[in-house]
Amino acid sequence: MVETGLFRGQYRDNKILKLQRHFDRIEVVQPNTRFYFDPESPLSRASEANAPDAVLAVMDVVAQDVADAGAGAEPSAVLVDFTPVLLSENLVQIKPAKRPDAPPGKTLTLGKFSGERSKIVRLASYPDNALVNTDLVYEVAAPVVSGGDDVTDARAITASVQHSFIKLPGAGYEPRLDDYRVGFFTDRITDMTSRDPAPYRDLINRWHLVKKNPEMTVSDPVEPIVWWLENTTPLEFRDMITRAALAGTVRSKRLVSVTPSWSSNNQTTQTGMPAIFVTTCCAGRHRRPHHSVVTDHLFPILAPGKSSAPTSCWNLRF
Repeated sequence: MVETGLFRGQYRDNKILKLQRHFDRIEVVQPNTRFYFDPESPLSRASEANAPDAVLAVMDVVAQDVADAGAGAEPSAVLVDFTPVLLSENLVQIKPAKRPDAPPGKTLTLGKFSGERSKIVRLASYPDNALVNTDLVYEVAAPVVSGGDDVTDARAITASVQHSFIKLPGAGYEPRLDDYRVGFFTDRITDMTSRDPAPYRDLINRWHLVKKNPEMTVSDPVEPIVWWLENTTPLEFRDMITRAALAGTVRSKRLVSVTPSWSSNNQTTQTGMPAIFVTTCCAGRHRRPHHSVVTDHLFPILAPGKSSAPTSCWNLRF
């Protein structure tokens, strides 16, 4: 529903989540990652002051495995009901806040969230990530604005949302500080122990690519980045889009090697859909690819399935 600010392929949010136990419940917590404290500075002892973590949701422990644990030991696994968290706005806000100066009845707005009508549509679980597609229904008894032709019934509007839960990778990834002379997508981090007028330690968003042949200046990666063309792309445009994406990387061929290929076995795409394999080879100095119409996924390797909904990607810390 474009009129409500929601549309297919819309990227919603990206954050780190951690699961922590507090007595008989499991908390879904978002840590604050915007500040840095030098561990050698006495100020680091106050790193948690005035910047608390956000407890986004709480789940009761339904069952726990104590067979492998000794007396007084923590259980090896716990079972929680995650459904109420997914069928809500606990993880990400979907319904836009109303503008205080907006006149009533001028635009179409979402009504009250209905947990009874909402549902989980699809689950896909993998070793290091999981995809959850949900349909969240918002209802209003007597809407003032009925909306355009794409609104079936303004009394019950469905927002389809996909959550991508991705386990944080292990050791080996080296963060890289931002260089203001180069255009990067960054995460803002402020050094609270620095006396510099601009105490910034912003980190660039980049792929974790490892050379297959470390001794070579140009090398294929151990695990390539794969970009899939959206399977709703008209056939007459696919070759043009593929050539355009490849042309954009040729200018950086000293840093990137590109191998066009064709996929015929992906169950979520049509047979013969072109895929673009983008790989880097320069000592880890690789800029994050720009997201365009070539893909509708932030993490195409870990989550190859195609989304028909706004996407939220979460990194989980276990």
